[in-house]
Amino acid sequence: MFDDLRKIVFQIMSNIFGPFAEDKEAAIKYRNNHLMPAVEQDEDILMDFADVKSAPHSFLSALLATAIGRMGMKAYKKIKIVNAAPEIRETIDYILDENT
Repeated sequence: MFDDLRKIVFQIMSNIFGPFAEDKEAAIKYRNNHLMPAVEQDEDILMDFADVKSAPHSFLSALLATAIGRMGMKAYKKIKIVNAAPEIRETIDYILDENT
C-alpha cells in the first residue's frame, strides 16, 4: 500500500473530530498542525473514517484541499482514506478530482 521506507501518519478521524465531523475551524487547525507538516515531509497519510457518520463537503474540503493541491497527482498514492461511509468517500473523491 505504501512505500516501506517512508513514515506513515495514521489518524482515526472519529477520535479527533467525533462522529459528526462538521467543525470547519477544527479541520483547518488539524490540517495546519498535522496534515500539512506530513505533506511537507513527504510522508504517507492514512486517514481512518470509521465511526464518522457525517462530514460535509465544507469540512472535508477545509481538511484536504490544500494538501491535495500541494501534492498534485501523487495525492492519490500518498493519502489513503479507509472505512469512510459511501457519501463521505464520494465527497472525498470529488475533492481529490477537483484539486489535482
